Amino acid sequence: MARFALQQARWAEIRQRIGPPLLTTMLATGTALVWMVADLSAVRVDSAWWVVLIVLSVFVVAEATQLHLEYRRQNNSITLSEVPLVLGLFLLAPPVLLAVRVGAVLLVSLRQRRSVLKTAFNVTLAGAEVAVAASIAVALGLGDVSDPRSWLAVLAAVGAVTGMSIVTVQLVILFTEGPQSRVRIVRHVLLSAAIAALNSTVALVILIVLDVDGRAGVLLAVLCAVLLLAYRGYARSYRQHASLRRVYAFSRLLELVRSADAPLDAALNEARDVLNASRITLRLVGENRLSLSIDGDGVSSTPADLPADDPVATRARNSRSGVLLAGKRAEAALATRGAHEVIAVPLRSGPNSLGHLEFSDRQNSLSHYTAEDVQVADSLATRLTAALENQDLVARLRHAAYHDQLTRLPTRAKLSQHVDSLIGEGGAGVVALVQLDLDRFKEVNDSLGHNWGDELLVSVGRRLTAAAPEGAMVARVGADEFAVACRMPGPGAAAQLAKDLRAAVSQSYPLAGLTIDAAATVGVTLAPDHGDDGPSLMRRVDVALSHAKKVDRHVTMYDPSMEQESLLRLRLVTELRAALASGQVVVRYQPKVNLRSRELVGVESLVRWNHPEFGEVAPDRFVPLAERTGLIGILTDHVLRASLAQCRQWLDRDLRIPVAVNLSARTLSDAEFPERVAGMLREYEVPPDMLSFELTESSVMSDPERMKPVLHRLHALGTGLSIDDFGTGYSSLSQLRRLPVDEVKIDKEFVFTMGTDLGDLAIVRAIIELGHSLGLRVVAEGVEDELARDLLAGNDCDVIQGYLVSRALDPDRLDAWLSARTATRPGQPGVKGRRLQLLTG
Repeated sequence: MARFALQQARWAEIRQRIGPPLLTTMLATGTALVWMVADLSAVRVDSAWWVVLIVLSVFVVAEATQLHLEYRRQNNSITLSEVPLVLGLFLLAPPVLLAVRVGAVLLVSLRQRRSVLKTAFNVTLAGAEVAVAASIAVALGLGDVSDPRSWLAVLAAVGAVTGMSIVTVQLVILFTEGPQSRVRIVRHVLLSAAIAALNSTVALVILIVLDVDGRAGVLLAVLCAVLLLAYRGYARSYRQHASLRRVYAFSRLLELVRSADAPLDAALNEARDVLNASRITLRLVGENRLSLSIDGDGVSSTPADLPADDPVATRARNSRSGVLLAGKRAEAALATRGAHEVIAVPLRSGPNSLGHLEFSDRQNSLSHYTAEDVQVADSLATRLTAALENQDLVARLRHAAYHDQLTRLPTRAKLSQHVDSLIGEGGAGVVALVQLDLDRFKEVNDSLGHNWGDELLVSVGRRLTAAAPEGAMVARVGADEFAVACRMPGPGAAAQLAKDLRAAVSQSYPLAGLTIDAAATVGVTLAPDHGDDGPSLMRRVDVALSHAKKVDRHVTMYDPSMEQESLLRLRLVTELRAALASGQVVVRYQPKVNLRSRELVGVESLVRWNHPEFGEVAPDRFVPLAERTGLIGILTDHVLRASLAQCRQWLDRDLRIPVAVNLSARTLSDAEFPERVAGMLREYEVPPDMLSFELTESSVMSDPERMKPVLHRLHALGTGLSIDDFGTGYSSLSQLRRLPVDEVKIDKEFVFTMGTDLGDLAIVRAIIELGHSLGLRVVAEGVEDELARDLLAGNDCDVIQGYLVSRALDPDRLDAWLSARTATRPGQPGVKGRRLQLLTG
């Protein structure tokens, strides 16, 4: 189940990133093929410049006059473009029609400031429509406008174009937003087909009338103006009808909320959908003070107290109806919300103010709020006000905002308030805040599925509640984190409570027919010793918990010395995911050379983080953080993809340069990792023997039986495996012999000093002899001078790596190094790519 969910999430991410560009590319390719096969460039139509200008103008008007069908962030636009398309088929040569159509789309896109990707898609779709329509019309014998056969040809062409456009737009929505309901799709298809048929008929009538008497153009202009106004009126009516339908749905949900058959956040989310808002925020004042926000990521409680001069709240309080804040005049107010436009609607019960409702930014960047939207927001607020007057509802709302839906325990926000209350009450002793983080909870989710993971969380919450002192508050403060707050006699009693709570949690749990052993890491903070308010204690208990994980201790009391390093680590952790996406995390490559043949046997992929503030962050600073926070899989996949992509580029240049990627112990515990590797090898079309993995001796030997299945599956793929930093751990030779290892790497600390330390030289010699006796290739890291190289050569070492050969280089500098320092060797039969050999001197 967990594997299926992971695959679904990965597919969603891939389709959002790759789908639209891929579809655009396919459209462009298909357009070119249709154009060439139909030989549309050879079709000649003599057209005056003013005819071209008229068709262009009609296209621009058609593109600017659209019926928008919004679906979250996407905007389905139904236009009058069939009218100028039909005119162009009769009056313009296909190349001219293509230029006019694309030009109109570009003009409108620039005017509306659409993104580059949307503009590229719309331009490509417009070109495809012209190519398909022209090819079909020509193939069916498009001739004189008075010939009914020409009418059929045009209608067939427009029908094909409409079908293609519908399918293409639905694919874009599928890629970016996921599947739509069948009702929504059918409605879109029927409406598009009906408007396309009407527009085509209107265009044919225009052409036929003009063919009979050109002076009728004046009458047609009046008729078209009336039709255009009618079209705009229909579009407005359609939007109003859709809004009204959603308002009714919102009202029905409010009735369910009143009867406790549905949560209020569902009704608020429906209200958000009515205006297609990115975020909706409900702020209540007075005795029922509360603030609740809903966006695409779900429900979140926000600070209930706003500054007295908050511009958005002030405008809402001082207005009897909704207000729209947008444009330069409202920039200061909008800056407080991080929004481009906000509708703020007061919630009033008679003369009293209950608070206000905020709708921030449309999800669709091409649309903006209008006066009609403000009226709709007022209608929603009126219905919500009636519901909020029910005190039962407010109580449930507060409970939903401050209680976890799964465990029914208080949330972090509620716990922080409780800690503040305990501190404010005063009294003897200290206020203790104990936070527990479940160890290996992710493994339960991944192996048994989220349902059983949820069951484990519920069981942990119950045990903590039973073990906590009387009067203590037990809360769920994170995905797998719980906290207990209470007053204790002193620091010693608080420390003992932390141990008792950990013991209560660290027991066996029956799940899915199995007995699961759980454990927890615990951090402790005290008031007034470590802070005098809830937020301070909660922040510092996180610091203590992080330190406990770092030093591998079960229970840790906060100490101020932990904070600075912890803050830096937390910052790096929070920025790592964004750094991967923004290109700050890069891969460099350090060459490895065969000592005897001077052949370049491959490169090691070394990850670096070019931080904009801290400069280059060493791997030993952020890789362990990634391991502890669950980001190591993302980081490993990032390095692996970059390495395989680079290897593919070399193969495309007929160069055989294998790559080696470092793996962590966590990755070796991931049973799905070999499947991901196999998928990436297929994706980049890299032979498995061009990829190897380096594993530290300590990570493999810490639990070799646990690592064996993954190691054997990687070996079965055909990839190489290497033991890194060999000689620093406590390897069992019998275990090493049974592992599918191809290579050992001598730790660089021995190589650095072997020229001056006979003991280290003896260790190096022993490792080389041991490796060869087991049939393994031996690599020496950290070779920085010729003395080290000669000593290694004299002891029959196979491969060297280090500054004497080259530093780790980015791809461009490595290419320059390859050009200057290597020469190609003849290729081997049946082996793709030529090998490289280091030049002498």
